[in-house]
Amino acid sequence: MGLIPKWHGVVELPPLPERRLNVGGNWIIQQPFRGAVSRASISDSQYPGHDQIELRDLAPPFDIVLLRQRGARRINIDLPVVTAQAFPDSSDPSPVAVTWDSHGMLEQWADTPAKVRKAWVNKFDFRIEDADEGIEGLRVPQIGALHAISAHFAVGRQFDAATVVLPTGTGKTETMLATQVYRRLERSLVLVPSDALRRQIAKKFISLGVLPKAGVVPADTAGPRVAVITAGVRSADDARTIVDNANVIVALPNSLQASDPGAVAVLADGCSDLIVDEAHHIRDHHRRISA
Repeated sequence: MGLIPKWHGVVELPPLPERRLNVGGNWIIQQPFRGAVSRASISDSQYPGHDQIELRDLAPPFDIVLLRQRGARRINIDLPVVTAQAFPDSSDPSPVAVTWDSHGMLEQWADTPAKVRKAWVNKFDFRIEDADEGIEGLRVPQIGALHAISAHFAVGRQFDAATVVLPTGTGKTETMLATQVYRRLERSLVLVPSDALRRQIAKKFISLGVLPKAGVVPADTAGPRVAVITAGVRSADDARTIVDNANVIVALPNSLQASDPGAVAVLADGCSDLIVDEAHHIRDHHRRISA
């Protein structure tokens, strides 16, 4: 392996393929890695026809990938492998886009709810936005809400429901996402009052919203496995499959009402946390689920 890098620059690593699981017409979706741009160096590797790229701004397992040279044979290896058309002179600041050639160990990376939660350990940064200084981060009301939520659930094992009220436009959904990652919630049931909000909030959880861009979590933070309940849950077995494969379950109360009662019981028992969007609907949501 070469000790002296033969190229320095910036590399753009592409997203990993989206993972999908259909359970009785309901989809569990995960975007495990959304892609990232990182400072990089290239050196010789021990593998014929392959160089080594060190990505200095990314954490394992994304920090080291192999670059298969043009015309070289593919090799069977745990390390991820990429290809590229060409690398410019090191003085060029433009990111070099690479393409996945094989995913190696990344095929199984963060592919279960437990692995996702483990990947979230110490990944959260309480960065505060300062628009005047051009610093991205969370807004002050979001920071306050996160501390209040954490304090509420810090002592004991049984808790009353906590109602979080934020000013309009301060980022309620991002506060949900931040709570999920910061507190590493085991499994959240997120109830929303409309189909439009179900789509919107599910999409935000899948992508982690603005958290990576704001620097609150690293770009290589594992995305949660999100179950979107649209067809109702037909059986307790389907519900167990959803619980076993999801970090977050997003549903309408109507979808749960249309589900098998035994399935709803499994979902409720399998979720550690209940998040209800639109605080003024909270009593109605509780009444519908318990009906």
